[in-house]
Amino acid sequence: MSKIGFTKKVLTVLTPVIAGSAFIAPAAEAATFARSQSDAVFSQFSIVPTFQEVFTDTQTETISANGEVSANSEASAEFIAIPPTATNFSKSEAQGSGEEYSGFGGSLAQVIGNFLMTEETASQPFAFNFELNLNLATEVDDSATETANALGEITFLLYGGTDPGNLTLLDFFTVGAELNSSNSQDFLVYNNSANVSLSNSTTFSPTFGGLTESATAFIKGSYQRNFEAGTYLTLVETKVNEVSAQAVPEPSTILAIALSGAVGAALKRHRNTKTNCE
Repeated sequence: MSKIGFTKKVLTVLTPVIAGSAFIAPAAEAATFARSQSDAVFSQFSIVPTFQEVFTDTQTETISANGEVSANSEASAEFIAIPPTATNFSKSEAQGSGEEYSGFGGSLAQVIGNFLMTEETASQPFAFNFELNLNLATEVDDSATETANALGEITFLLYGGTDPGNLTLLDFFTVGAELNSSNSQDFLVYNNSANVSLSNSTTFSPTFGGLTESATAFIKGSYQRNFEAGTYLTLVETKVNEVSAQAVPEPSTILAIALSGAVGAALKRHRNTKTNCE
């Protein structure tokens, strides 16, 4: 899982500030928010799995030099054998206020199911239905000093073959989105193989640009494909959600800090010089 890093860069030029600035305006109060959330339901499997497994993971990190920041991540997953139903959920949020802070949240949820086509079950297609939800949102008050990022992806892969230790990818579906308040490279995209069918109720709703952005997707569909007896199948569905919210000082604040340090250093040198002269 990649983490959006936080780097503080300070570049100051003291001479113009001292010569031309009699007053430095106070920094504005920063406020940022980012959310990435997704869930999935797989049902109406044509056969019962021979084995099922789930996995979840979460991560949060916050740094605050002059402000308040929080990050929260949640993940859950379940695969019931009878009746075969798989569900999972993943959510990450980060928000902050102040002049200098960074918050990161990441979450992952995964379900895995193994199936075997027997002489009896191979008489009908291997099939299942699915519903997927992806919801991203970001908001900043000041794009010059604040950034809010959200990333989300849901993918399911179906592997198959006659050797359970050497399966190959047969079919897939993936939907992904990213919001980045600091640039215009937002996106909401999806892709699927031929045996994945989407219903007419599937919707994609992006709102890009400005201080508030969002990307939502509701996907309802089904999978169906015929396999010969003796075919092993493994369904792997994974969702990843990541967010970051951060603020850096405004240039006036950075210059004020630098100016204060320069003045303090000059006074210290003056005192030392005076002491030496005495």
